[in-house]
Amino acid sequence: MATYEVTAPLATGKDSAGKLHYWYTGAVLPDGIPADELTRLVGRGLIREIPPADLPASTDEDAGPDGTTAPARTTPTVDRPKKVAPHATWIDYAVARGMDRDQAAKMSKGELIDAFPE
Repeated sequence: MATYEVTAPLATGKDSAGKLHYWYTGAVLPDGIPADELTRLVGRGLIREIPPADLPASTDEDAGPDGTTAPARTTPTVDRPKKVAPHATWIDYAVARGMDRDQAAKMSKGELIDAFPE
């Protein structure tokens, strides 16, 4: 299975269950994205296939209990929004920093600001 990295500031796509996802620059797409979605995203220049030579070498320490390894996940570099930014911007920032979107959406803007101190 090929590995894909987001090259655009933002890429959106649906998984095999039809759920919409948002990925930011540098994110590695998870397995399970349908081939037609991958083709669309590549065709629009939003993602690129990562050649196997560019993937980090795995070690036995990286292996899961079944001996398989997952591709390295990268955390995109995202500027922290200003405190006056809208709540939705803070949700997007929290998601870009690794928080689950549903969890972030349940938090107030103040809680999100506190969760990611300067």
